Amino acid sequence: MSITREVCSAAIELYHRALPPAVSRAAGRSLLNVLGAAVGGSRTPAVQVAIEAGLRIGGTGVVPVPGRRERLAPHQAAIAIGMAAHVDDFDDTHLATVIHPAAAVLSAGLAVAAGVAPSGGEFLRAFAIGCEVQLRVGLAMTPSHYDAGWHITGTCGVVGAAVTAALLLDADVDRLDAAIGLAATRTLGVREGFGTMAKSFHPGKAGAVGRRSALLALAGQDSPHGVLDPGGGYFEVLAPETDRAVVVAGAGTDWHLLDNTFKPYPCGIVCHPAIDAA
Repeated sequence: MSITREVCSAAIELYHRALPPAVSRAAGRSLLNVLGAAVGGSRTPAVQVAIEAGLRIGGTGVVPVPGRRERLAPHQAAIAIGMAAHVDDFDDTHLATVIHPAAAVLSAGLAVAAGVAPSGGEFLRAFAIGCEVQLRVGLAMTPSHYDAGWHITGTCGVVGAAVTAALLLDADVDRLDAAIGLAATRTLGVREGFGTMAKSFHPGKAGAVGRRSALLALAGQDSPHGVLDPGGGYFEVLAPETDRAVVVAGAGTDWHLLDNTFKPYPCGIVCHPAIDAA
């Protein structure tokens, strides 16, 4: 079985059974944390721009943005939610990869949930699995990917977001493979955007693209299959050095989500030791 197919099979199997208690608790903490970050960032200038642009673009406003009264069309809402969750740099951080895994996954999940109304348990499982796949993909190309100038929260976030959205939409293995393939062709995020509104746009766009990729896949759109496999293109383009084995190693038993961390200060974690010292 290819790496991509193995990821898809494991994700679907995990979605249809209860999370281990420790993983459920970790996922719940991550979800609560990112919801709080999204509400806290919901009235920042960057998110205001996203809201105003989303209203101008139009569409049926069905998805609420946490902390705001406006409802936006799903694609525009996903962008705004992901931006709000990340804009203060107060969202969770996985230390080994420096990925902020929850923002993109939350934005895709909320945008999909408005249409399918999952149970709380289904949403939490899809959220947890999307974060986990995202972290495994990030670990496979850490540190060479980030060192090359990519913003890993955007480039891996789109894969995690596609997984979360596709699970909530009840995708099978073939359609989940297609969703990941579509998402991988639209990845984005370079570190040159740090210090500007573009940084928070990366997880917002990742969430929106992940949702749309899942919808297109379930509608039957073709895409590259096995995009995470050797020769699949994703890792070859984005990372000078990779270790694909970590993507599937211990899937279902070992959870990298358990290593997710939460910030005492709203800024990048590299600044935290200096703040503590001061």
